[in-house]
Amino acid sequence: QTDIGGFSIGVHPDDPKKIITLQFYLPVDIEAQRLTYGTCMHTVEQFSARDLTNNGASKCHSKFMFLPNSGYTFAVGPHTYHSVQAVASTTEAETNKRNTILANWYNR
Repeated sequence: QTDIGGFSIGVHPDDPKKIITLQFYLPVDIEAQRLTYGTCMHTVEQFSARDLTNNGASKCHSKFMFLPNSGYTFAVGPHTYHSVQAVASTTEAETNKRNTILANWYNR
């Protein structure tokens, strides 16, 4: 999947029907993307205090760096809160794309 400039998703849990999330990172410009485009994980307190006037934004508890040959997986639960900071809206065609492979497993 490719998220383009301006894309972000605030702190949220996944659908309870989902049981596993797996995402591989495919950065094009490591220096420009490694710190910003990774996935943030959040605590229950951060979820409760998220800024609903700013797309549910919150400080990261921990972050998966957006690096080649990396990614993350987690078992989805009621408190697996995560987010993605805004993808840059730049004139550089490749740095304003967040390329990933996302695989989700669902419970029937």
